[in-house]
This record gives sequence, structure tokens and C-alpha cells, in this order.
Amino acid sequence: MRTYFTQLLLGFKDEDIIIKNFIEINDVIEIDLMLKTNIQECPACSHKTTYVHDYRKRSFKHGKINGYFLTINYFRRRYVCKKCSKQFPGKNTFIDRYVKISIQLNNLLIKQLKDKVTFKQIAKDNNVSSSAVIRKFNKHFDIDKLILCLFNGIIVDHTMDNIRELVFNS
Repeated sequence: MRTYFTQLLLGFKDEDIIIKNFIEINDVIEIDLMLKTNIQECPACSHKTTYVHDYRKRSFKHGKINGYFLTINYFRRRYVCKKCSKQFPGKNTFIDRYVKISIQLNNLLIKQLKDKVTFKQIAKDNNVSSSAVIRKFNKHFDIDKLILCLFNGIIVDHTMDNIRELVFNS
């Protein structure tokens, strides 16, 4: 029962999550979790397998609940295909490859970037670096389409080409 409510608080939709440990350290809560073993399909030969090769620990940030920053230690299961010997990780719905923040926290950062808040404040509120927030901004918002510039004391909306014309023709 406790696991079910913890999953609800975390916002995970996977029903196969096993929460192993729950540690509170100052203003950080660390949660150790893993997924149940499932039948996986090999990405190389499409053979179905349940053979586990090993486990790798992935730590990532997941946001904030009741003033506590959440760090999740995900013990990622790596499978091996007995047919072609390829090793591959199991699928999950809460973190992408090569990132250190969850999909849910990523969506929250993008939502907060739409508000008029500084990068530094968003980073501080979500326990991530300001450079991570800036990278999310650059990835999801196109600066060339619309730029706000201060031109002769008046804020004007222009595309990049119009601004270049205004600046060089003045």
C-alpha cells in the first residue's frame, strides 16, 4: 500500500515499479527503485528474452515535494539476448537516455520557462543548475522567431532579420 501512494506522489504511471528504500537527508529525499522483470524484445534481432545481464545504478533528479528535493536511484536492469548476445537496457517511462533529470521534471522546467521567471530562480526552485535550465530553454524555444529588443527606449517585437535591418540601417 505504501508503494502505491509513493508512486502516486512521484507521478509514475508504471505499475511495475518496486520501491526498495526511502531515505531522508536534510532537505533531500533519496528513493531507490527498480522495475519488475518483464519480457523484453531484443532491438537487434527482435527475439524475446528475460535473461538479466546486470544492474546499473542511475541517479537522477525528480523535482520537489513538500519542500524536499527528490533524488531517485534507479537500478536499471540490462538484459542479454541469448540468440545474438546483444546487451540492452529495459524500457522505462520516467527517464530518457543520457539525461540526469526525469521526464516529469523536464516538463516542469519547460512550463516554468513560459512564465516570466529568471533562469537562476527556476534552477534554485528545482535543484538543478542554471546551465541545465538554459539548455532546456535553447532546445525548446526558438530565439530566431521572436526577439524582444530595447531599441531607442521602446520594446519592439521583431524577427532576427528585421532587427538586423533596423540596426544596420540606423
